[in-house]
Amino acid sequence: MHEILSSVRSKALVAQRRAEIAGAALGLFRNKGFKSTSVEEVATQLRIDKATLYGYISKKEDLLYLVFQHYVPAYTTRLETAASSFEDPLARLDALIVEQIRIIDESPEFVLLTYRELRHLHHEAVGSVLEMIRANHAPFERAIQDGIDAGLLVPIEPAIATHALLSMLHMWAAQFWDLERFGVESVSQAARRIFFKGVARDG
Repeated sequence: MHEILSSVRSKALVAQRRAEIAGAALGLFRNKGFKSTSVEEVATQLRIDKATLYGYISKKEDLLYLVFQHYVPAYTTRLETAASSFEDPLARLDALIVEQIRIIDESPEFVLLTYRELRHLHHEAVGSVLEMIRANHAPFERAIQDGIDAGLLVPIEPAIATHALLSMLHMWAAQFWDLERFGVESVSQAARRIFFKGVARDG
């Protein structure tokens, strides 16, 4: 896993400050994009000087990595918690879909950041972010595989099904300009209906 060096010795302080840095950076990246955002602007947002900020990062790209490092595992924990209450694979998958779209509704800028800005990280950091994303997908893949094993879902590669499902859910962030008129609950219900039953009439 990629690591960011810090000159600050207190691990607790580093964790706290980096969470604050991730939040500030995400807000600026949302409004300006990664390339147009400076380290100075992030420091100003945090009300610290640039030198202090560099105590927690080594270079600008670290700001982007910190955003992924902070948010992806937190979202994975939420998904795992949502799934933990259900033994039935379909109920578990339904709970995951509902929780995922809640996450997207709360932080649409993070979804868009993943698609737009990941390319700015160097190879090792990208690999680490992809590992986090695979862990984030794992609850969906397990629920789908369990549904297949139980004869409740048609045989399909769980990883591909997960990507297809999440791409559909991510439309709430990417197409919010049009979908907001329907509301998040209606979009969530439609996505679940399409995933579980398709759109063709029976027979």
